[in-house]
Amino acid sequence: MRNLHIATVGKSPGPIIEGIRVYPIDDLYMLYNEGSHKEALEIKKSAINWKLKCNMIEVDQFDIENIFVTILLIQKRNLGSKIYINVTGGTKIMSNAAFLAGYLIGATIYYIREAQENESLQDCVIELPVPKIQLDDIDENQQKILSHLLKNNGKITTGTTELSKNLHLKPQLISYHLKRLEIANLIINEKKGRINIISLTSAGRFAAKYHGIL
Repeated sequence: MRNLHIATVGKSPGPIIEGIRVYPIDDLYMLYNEGSHKEALEIKKSAINWKLKCNMIEVDQFDIENIFVTILLIQKRNLGSKIYINVTGGTKIMSNAAFLAGYLIGATIYYIREAQENESLQDCVIELPVPKIQLDDIDENQQKILSHLLKNNGKITTGTTELSKNLHLKPQLISYHLKRLEIANLIINEKKGRINIISLTSAGRFAAKYHGIL
């Protein structure tokens, strides 16, 4: 599987170059506007030095639909690739369009904030919560599971037994919904010895809170 990064480019090339250093990457697509062409060329130079395939695509910084469609076309031409989207640079419209497209295709969307004293680069990377499912498509039983996890600080260690007892659902049904939630990137379900640990992802926490306020 190839690791493909899409980045919105603004007046500072630093966050894009730093994103290349943090995540695995094979291909880079830069969306730049008329005012950030120089910065895009600087990033491309670094990418070539690291032997990365680099593509530059000029977009209208004020056309949210054009940017949105451009990202969907990139994804369509690279089916099977793991998609990362860096929304740190560019105009607000560029970043918002990239986020919306990333949400739709289930990409890993991230932002790199300015480092404070003695902070590592990894500390400055903020992954945005992106469920791989439309929030309104999460059914009632799945909402109950997410809510229960949220009430328990996002994690339980007694697995399906606790969920079945507290939610009054059969263990087989719990197992089915846990699998669906895991596929949707809303939970992590792992076994350590005899312990079954179920925990919310950042997207799962977001989804649980979303349904909690409806």
